[in-house]
Amino acid sequence: VSQSRYGEVVAFLNNINVEEAARGTGLGNKLLNDFEDQVMDHEAQAVILFADINEDQIEGFDLVGWYVKNGYEEIHPEEGLLYCPLMLKDLR
Repeated sequence: VSQSRYGEVVAFLNNINVEEAARGTGLGNKLLNDFEDQVMDHEAQAVILFADINEDQIEGFDLVGWYVKNGYEEIHPEEGLLYCPLMLKDLR
């Protein structure tokens, strides 16, 4: 969590990783919700997320879509060799 020069408090997240054996159990949702609760306790007004789709994912799992379902929006959708969507969630 850090404060920008404009006064906003922003949290940064580089993916939620869940061990293969625990995938599909809702653990990712719980981890993300717990993270958001903690940063709101520190008065964060937004989360900036680097959705690293280049990490090991279950075949067919839409990581960006999962973050969108959890309230994030893609703010840097350019695709390229090392495509890593930048996403934002306003916590206010």
